[in-house]
Amino acid sequence: MEKRKSKSNRRKKSIGVQEGLVSAKEEIKMLIEELLKKIPNSNLMLEIKGVGLTTVAGFIAEIGDISNYNSPKQIQKLSGLDLKENSSGKHKGKTSISK
Repeated sequence: MEKRKSKSNRRKKSIGVQEGLVSAKEEIKMLIEELLKKIPNSNLMLEIKGVGLTTVAGFIAEIGDISNYNSPKQIQKLSGLDLKENSSGKHKGKTSISK
């Protein structure tokens, strides 16, 4: 039983398997880039500092076509997030995300 586990572990760590995984990841990344090019305004989302390919692809996959929403509040509601502001009278407080 130990020999089987040992062989299995060696196969998982072999150079060919690792190279195949790296190659597959690169191919998937290229496919996502190609698909995002076809989606209007996705390039604008990629220009936001700290927002990358994975974030934009995941966002669009979750909400679909952004033009289906009339305001950002609708997307916030869909995600279950709500912006709240701690303020009183003339004092304008800090805005934070509540869930």
